[in-house]
Amino acid sequence: MRKMIKIVRGANRGAETGHMNRPVMYLDFDGVLNAFPNTGIVNYSDVGHVELVPDPDGYRTDLYSAKRAFPLDKTAVIDFGRRGFHELHWSDELAGKLYALARDGMLDLRWLSTWQPYTEMLGDRLGWDDSVVSSVFWHDPNTHEGRVMQKLDLIMNEIGKQRERVERGYDAHAIIWVDDGAINNRTITALIHTKLASPLLLISPDSRIGISRRQMELIYDFVNHPPTTPCVTYSCPWDEKGHVIGNSEEDDSVVMMD
Repeated sequence: MRKMIKIVRGANRGAETGHMNRPVMYLDFDGVLNAFPNTGIVNYSDVGHVELVPDPDGYRTDLYSAKRAFPLDKTAVIDFGRRGFHELHWSDELAGKLYALARDGMLDLRWLSTWQPYTEMLGDRLGWDDSVVSSVFWHDPNTHEGRVMQKLDLIMNEIGKQRERVERGYDAHAIIWVDDGAINNRTITALIHTKLASPLLLISPDSRIGISRRQMELIYDFVNHPPTTPCVTYSCPWDEKGHVIGNSEEDDSVVMMD
């Protein structure tokens, strides 16, 4: 398969000088910033405000509570003409926190999303300047070539780049990947069996609320105080605080997740 990976709009700025240890974050959009609550149970305006609500299994969940979810207080509609329109619902607070990390030079923030051809539109809606947040060309939007495996391929490619930095005598950048679907048992297995040069944080949000407050705290902690050794830390909807599931120095430390 022909590789589609290409970094655009300044994603490599400051690669050798300045903010030497700032992590590189690859960010999905749908299910990560653009949330999809179960509207049969809650309204968009309820997210981040209600405490306990029944879930589809009949139990009560605090998923949409203020302690776990950011409020979905922003809405926009993207009109694709004959292709229809797409309604967006996101948290201004959450988007602002991520953008501030990138704007202040703490994070090299890059879109890695099926919204690839339209990330400039997303940036306009979110108030993100594309001189601060860059995009990645990782699949062909017309033929869909690369959509199945290419996200993982790109993360693997970034891990390889960080190994090369170490070989050239530079500090390696930590890596953060946030995606609600592409981070799964298959991709996790591949990543924890890969030789790392820097810590890797995997965030798999619950698409009903996107990145949770606990997961945002984990991102802050990882950016400001990354692990001192190369390892894989994983956060998912049932373990938002995350834990180390693989250490490149100890192959037998691998933990599989259901």
